[in-house]
Amino acid sequence: MIVITGCSTVGKTSLAKLLLAKYPKLYLVPSITTREERDDDLNYIYLTNEEFERCIEDNKLVDYNQVFNGCWYGTAYNTLIKIHESGRVPLVVTDNHGAKNFMEKLAPCIINLVPRDRANIEWRIRNFRTDHIEERIASLDVEIQDDGYFEHTFKLQELDECIEQIYDLVERSLGIK
Repeated sequence: MIVITGCSTVGKTSLAKLLLAKYPKLYLVPSITTREERDDDLNYIYLTNEEFERCIEDNKLVDYNQVFNGCWYGTAYNTLIKIHESGRVPLVVTDNHGAKNFMEKLAPCIINLVPRDRANIEWRIRNFRTDHIEERIASLDVEIQDDGYFEHTFKLQELDECIEQIYDLVERSLGIK
């Protein structure tokens, strides 16, 4: 399993798209959420708050977290199992909280994207996001810290600065190299 993590607008979705295009063995794991749909959504399953809370109670989620505006996000165990059974490798896009849960439970390869500077990420949030802008900016100081928790952290301004290193890591994780 490969997990991509990092703060809002750091490039997680862009990296996921690149990896999916390059490595057909990868399969994007849909996140479960209670938030409203957006036009740029990559891969989500939408539940009501009641349905999500039932998943928590029934221990059906590898990870879950309440994020902006009280919306829940999580990943279902059964989705990961189905992907493995199909012979594919799960690719998860999540925040640091979710990545830490995956690391503690499943020991995946985690790619942690950290911005080189806060000002650039704040600019990206203001220019590329339409929802919860101030909440996202307020959470940056916690989200962009590289506390050394993740083994594979890439500090970048733009994704292309370190894409070859990320490809190399993914290929080693997939057993290609």
